Amino acid sequence: SATGTLAPPVAGTPAPRRVRPLRAPALGRLALGVAATIPIAAYLWVALHRLGYPFELDWMEGGSVELAARVAAGHSLYAAPSLSYVGWTYTPLYYWVAAAVSHVTGIGFLPLRLVSFLASGVSMAVLATVVIRETGQRAAGLVAAGLFAGTFVIAGAWFDTGRVDSLFVALTLLAIAWGARARGVRGGVALGLLSFLAVLTKQTAVVALVPAL
Repeated sequence: SATGTLAPPVAGTPAPRRVRPLRAPALGRLALGVAATIPIAAYLWVALHRLGYPFELDWMEGGSVELAARVAAGHSLYAAPSLSYVGWTYTPLYYWVAAAVSHVTGIGFLPLRLVSFLASGVSMAVLATVVIRETGQRAAGLVAAGLFAGTFVIAGAWFDTGRVDSLFVALTLLAIAWGARARGVRGGVALGLLSFLAVLTKQTAVVALVPAL
């Protein structure tokens, strides 16, 4: 009508059918799931074979080992610069965690890579959980994790290397995923703690977390 209102239904006309959310056919979901596991499996195979590699995989790994060793020996990361030591401008959490792991594994590349490898797995798990929660489809969650794993090479192959980034990404994703559902004082405190830990790993977490907060 001219006023834009809807005309009343004509007597005897069938009620409109309820629209159901679209769901991919079972075969399509299966195919997507299988395809998504390929980059995940490829990443796991590469990362597990590189954990014990005795040389640098990334130009920052050698310096990261020195920083973790410094923490393990009880020295500060932020001492005054000298001829023997100049600290990096990263926040310290990654090196603290790697130093703690090194008490079990020994100092070297392995403890740093273990932290990064486990953190990258957490990132994939968080992405999958968020997508499953929003869509109700496990295949979609697997695709989300697979897309993340699929960026391993084009992003520079650093997911499993001894640098701060994987732990920073994992904690940032955890904070955002938790914050989307956080309720009450306890939820807010947990969100604040996760955000603090992300920033304590790498300062650029602020870029993602301030708008989310």
